[in-house]
Order: sequence, then structure tokens, then C-alpha cells
Amino acid sequence: MNSVTTRARRSRGVLAGVFLAGVALTGCGVAHVAAPPVTGIPSTSLSVPLRTVACASDNVCVAVGATSAAVTVTTVGEYRAATGGWRDLTVPTAYSPLITASSCTSDQCLIGGSQLSGDLLWIFDATTATVSTLATPPQGQGVVALSCFAASSCAMVDSSSVAGHARLSVTTDGGSTWSSPVDLTWATRDTISALACTSALDCLAVGHAAGQPARVEATTDAGATWTTLKTPATWSSLTSLSCREQFCAGLVTTDQGSALARTRNAGRTWTTTVLPETASAVSCASARRCVLAGATTRGGWLARVNGQRVTTVTVRYVPSALTALSCGTTICSAVGPSTLVALART
Repeated sequence: MNSVTTRARRSRGVLAGVFLAGVALTGCGVAHVAAPPVTGIPSTSLSVPLRTVACASDNVCVAVGATSAAVTVTTVGEYRAATGGWRDLTVPTAYSPLITASSCTSDQCLIGGSQLSGDLLWIFDATTATVSTLATPPQGQGVVALSCFAASSCAMVDSSSVAGHARLSVTTDGGSTWSSPVDLTWATRDTISALACTSALDCLAVGHAAGQPARVEATTDAGATWTTLKTPATWSSLTSLSCREQFCAGLVTTDQGSALARTRNAGRTWTTTVLPETASAVSCASARRCVLAGATTRGGWLARVNGQRVTTVTVRYVPSALTALSCGTTICSAVGPSTLVALART
């Protein structure tokens, strides 16, 4: 480990206060970055890459990593307390784990993926900083998307080992029980890349088939029927989708690069903001204000959006792409394979 990494790890508690960097937007539409910059810290286990991060509304965040290549350690976890500072977290072990999705209620976060036996689903309790395993509907091959929309209420898409395509289930008791899965028959040839629900009945799901534009489907009856929403043919993918009432936001990929897509009418019409770098995750506090994470040619990238204005946040010690982002009420956290950062949501 080099001297910079060593110093950064020694300063994990001290740097927590430095993370809360602000951005001042002044003068004729020109954006000026305010000091101090956002500083990354190395994850505890550099051999197991972090895959996702999720923040409850009380600003407690959980970051989880997994690898199927390691001989012994395959899963790792860290959590950020509401008062700041990242700490080690014990997470369940799994065989050939793959972490693919996460979503939070007010004080709990679901973390989903796959393992050798099928679905992998954990729950993080933000009040006790503990992780436990949840049961899922039978014959699931892997969780591909999660969306929490109310206290103890979340929706999940996993793949069926019988039908071979995606299916939708809902919980209203924090994952203790799930509704009978509803097959997404429209997604037979599609890979589900996002799920965003505002109730147990109302959801948007995004499918992607090779060589085809992103497909956005809406349901108002818990998946019994779906309606295809019109989207630009230039959208080759739509990811990191979230919704609150009629407002939704996500990231789209076109032949021109990354763009932030937003809708105020549940997906009937969209507006896009072209991004200067490649984005991997977005979280929006409102229709105007969002936080982005991604990569530049030099490493990780963070930015804030105010309307159509995108302002890059200066980052330090973030050597690789930031691949996941989540926000609580006032704090956002992002992770790369071996790095964690936190910043004020504003």
C-alpha cells in the first residue's frame, strides 16, 4: 500500500467532516467549485470490490462488496453512521455472490443479487447497523432490481428458474414475506435494468435487449398489465431510475454519451440534460436538484445538477470510477471498487 493510501486510511474519522463539501453557483451561469473538495477513503478490503451503496433517510449508509474470484473472503461491508465516519460491517457469506441492486426505506435497506443457490437478499437495519438474510419467493435465480417506496414496503424483480424471465414481487413487511411473483411476460428477451415504484400498484420497469433501444413499461395494477411508454429511439439504455409521485429521474446512454433524463408526468414525456462525463448513478432531491456519480479519464467523478446546469465537484484520492450512489435526507455517499466518498446533498 502506498503512502497516500496509508495516510488516507489513518484519517478515515478525521476526513468525515471534510466530505461535506459545498458548491457555489455564481455569476452569469458560470459554476465555481467551492473548497474543500470531496476526499475519498480506501475501503477496508481492497481485494473485494465494493458493488453498491444505499442510504436510509436518516443518513446512515451501507456499502457492500462481493467477488466470486476470492478463495476465502467473498463479501465485505462498511457503514457510515449519521454522525460521519465509515466503519466495518459484518455481512453474510455467500458462494459465488454477485451484488446487483439496493434500495432503502426510512431506516432499512435491501441489498439484492445472486449466489450459487439463487436469489441473494439481505436487509440492513440502520438503527442497529446489522445485516441479515431474507427469504425470497421460491425458484428465483437472482435479484436484478429493487425499489422501496414506503416504510417496510419494497418491490423486487428477480429472474425465474422455471419461466426463464423476470418476475415482480412486493413486500409490505420489510421483506419478511413477499407477494406471489407476477411474470413480466413482455421482458422475455429483455434484461431488466431498472425498477422504480411509488406504491405497491404503480411501477416503471426498464428492459433492454441487444441492439434495441431501452424499453420503458408502466403498470398501475401491481404488474398484472403493462403499458409501453414512448421514449426516444436514441436511448440505448436507461439505468439508475427512481420515482417520487409523478417525478422520475434516470441516466440514459446515447451515441452522444451520458445524459440525465427527467419526467414530471410518470414517464409520458421526458427532458434530458447532456452530461460532460460518463455517469453511472444519480439521486435527485427534487425535479431540479440532483447529484451524479461516474468517471472521467482520470478517475472518479461527482457533479451536482441545478436545473440544466451541471457543476463538477472536485474530488481527491478517487482513482477509479464511482459506480454507485445513494442519498439520505442531507448526505450522499458514493463508492468505487475500493473507494468511499460522502458529500452534502444540497
